Amino acid sequence: LKKDEDLFTGPDGSKQWRKWTIKPWYKSENEVGGIIKYTEIITQEKETAEKLKLSERSFRENFTNAAIGMAILDTNGKWLKTNTTICNIIGYTQEELQKLDFQAITHPEDLASDLEHLDKLQKGEIENYQIEKRYIHKKGHIVHVILGVAALRDQNGTILNYISQIVDISKRKIA
Repeated sequence: LKKDEDLFTGPDGSKQWRKWTIKPWYKSENEVGGIIKYTEIITQEKETAEKLKLSERSFRENFTNAAIGMAILDTNGKWLKTNTTICNIIGYTQEELQKLDFQAITHPEDLASDLEHLDKLQKGEIENYQIEKRYIHKKGHIVHVILGVAALRDQNGTILNYISQIVDISKRKIA
């Protein structure tokens, strides 16, 4: 018998997660002498896993439902995941954006500045950046935005992805 996680409730009402295995031990080849029970307390691991699940769900829901455009891009600037708000801002579906990189829809006059900031971010000279720039909407018109970018790094400092936040300021620019 074995159980990878089992919740035990103590007499005082305390909860403890355990992993356990019960096996027979033998006096001889055909004679069981008793049982061996191995128990490992996994409460901390279980609680950590639950906190991680909650954190991931919270990030996912905040990302999806944010009032600003949010995107995750790979290290080459290719759109990996976008929320509905960013799709509405620039007119592309998530599937269409995943076939593009940010350079493809950045106004040509703004690309050098964006790439310069990105280079500083890659080199670790800055932690994040925020710039005003223009995207070219799928329908061809200009969309003015404030773009914020931060790098998601692993424990060695290697960039895994970029997290972008985009606020449409077109109405304010026109006014």
